[in-house]
Amino acid sequence: MKFLETNYGDMSQEIFNDDINASKLGLTSLEGSPKDINGEFNCSLNYLTDLIGSPNIINGNFYCYNNRLSSLEGRPKKILGNASLYNNKLTSLEHSPELIEGNYNVSHNRIMELQGLPKIIKQCLFLNSNKLMKILFLNNSQIGSHINLSNNRIKLLEGSPNIVNGDLNCENNLISTLEKCPEIVKGDFSIKNNRLLTLYGNLKEVEGTLDISKNKKLENPKQQIIWFGIKANNYITDDGIFTFDDIKKDFDKRKIQRERKLKSENNKKINKNNILFNKTNYGLAI
Repeated sequence: MKFLETNYGDMSQEIFNDDINASKLGLTSLEGSPKDINGEFNCSLNYLTDLIGSPNIINGNFYCYNNRLSSLEGRPKKILGNASLYNNKLTSLEHSPELIEGNYNVSHNRIMELQGLPKIIKQCLFLNSNKLMKILFLNNSQIGSHINLSNNRIKLLEGSPNIVNGDLNCENNLISTLEKCPEIVKGDFSIKNNRLLTLYGNLKEVEGTLDISKNKKLENPKQQIIWFGIKANNYITDDGIFTFDDIKKDFDKRKIQRERKLKSENNKKINKNNILFNKTNYGLAI
């Protein structure tokens, strides 16, 4: 059934100023949907395989979960609320909306890569329970809050933003290193149940809780946290749960050691450059 065959009729030339509930109608096409809608648009629990015919702008929430979407072709250009597209058959995010004012939930699909991710997602991004092996292009999108990447097949966090503006959930993946990961997470960061071998990498600060438990090959996690200077309010490890205050003394001591080492290395470089400068004398013979 097409949308225009429902009781709403053909609204393709209209701007509709109310909510539309077209859920559970057996829809196979959105042909006949309003041009724009100032309200929610609910087409969940149908048989849609694409979004051709959907409104161009939805000034509210867009519910299209539990369909058979294999493509986002025809998607709304702007969604000024949440976009719920979970439990479909998407393998790609090509043709995603350009702007989503709320959350973008594309969890429980078959997504393998992030090319086509919306330019702006003002709230949370849910990509959990897909088939992601890498997250290249994630940093091309402005994401306002939490990011959920749990239950995928991710091996490396290359492509992640330098700063995450909320929680970052990477539980139940295949991550073995924190190289290429964000420097700062402004919420909780869970990398529980992965394959971490070391905490060496980009991570500098977690403003909430850092959970690195259930990484069977990660040895001496507390010592590694101190050694690599990873600051968090709380830590959850297989060796126990502790706070930053519990390790602050050792943490600050190691920080001073790192700073002294860096200063020494910089001084050596400066001295070496001065020697080379004196010898060459701008290319003139001495």
